[in-house]
Amino acid sequence: MKDVERIAQIVDAAKPLLAGRPSEVQGGALAELVSIWLAGFHPKMRDEMLALWLKMALAMVPLCEEEIFFNRDRPEGWDA
Repeated sequence: MKDVERIAQIVDAAKPLLAGRPSEVQGGALAELVSIWLAGFHPKMRDEMLALWLKMALAMVPLCEEEIFFNRDRPEGWDA
């Protein structure tokens, strides 16, 4: 199985657990998962790994935004 398929399986399993929860609960859960991931790296590598991960996550935002707002308007002032 390819990494892309493995990632999709994990994301598909996690989405229902996060859906509809308050943003502070979603953010807290994601922060704990990211901290677990970071803990697996040598302390000297963590800043670099987090920066790479954040760059990847930010690159995905436009695609996810399209998925969230497909067939509906974005909230007022969203494009500001």
